[in-house]
Amino acid sequence: MVRGSGPSQGAYRELIMFSVALFAIALIIYLGLTFGYKPYLQSQVDALDTQVQSFNAAIPTDQKNQLITAYSQLVNLQTLLSQHPSAAGFMVWFEMHTHPNIYYTQFALNVASGQLTLTGVAKGLIDIAEQVAIFEGDQKVTRINFTNVSPSVGGVWQFGLTLFFDPSIFHQSAQ
Repeated sequence: MVRGSGPSQGAYRELIMFSVALFAIALIIYLGLTFGYKPYLQSQVDALDTQVQSFNAAIPTDQKNQLITAYSQLVNLQTLLSQHPSAAGFMVWFEMHTHPNIYYTQFALNVASGQLTLTGVAKGLIDIAEQVAIFEGDQKVTRINFTNVSPSVGGVWQFGLTLFFDPSIFHQSAQ
């Protein structure tokens, strides 16, 4: 019995040819990047370095020192301002935590001590109680002193509050 070439022998040959073709393509791409594109990129980097050096040589030394000093002062100022307490972020917080049926007639904020003294007017006692509950529910409020609840002209109620805050509330940025 004579045995001829089977279908499996051709499959191996095609697989080897395909592998060699892929290897040749990968080798051509590698050589093209190594000997063609890499030198091009290096020449672009060298040209930019030369341009930076020429710009650097064109600026006098005293002007460079003045620029460095000004930049340093700006960075220091930015650092100081970011650490400085501000009422801007607090006002956003206060607006979000004010009951809709209440308006305030007096507002005294002491950022250094974290104390806010308020005098307000509400439609009813329930509104005052809800406002106090809103303040108590926030972790930034450390203590509340509630004073002077009294009826006023027009069926509204006047009240006084003193709120004490965690100092971190004054280090938030306005949103």
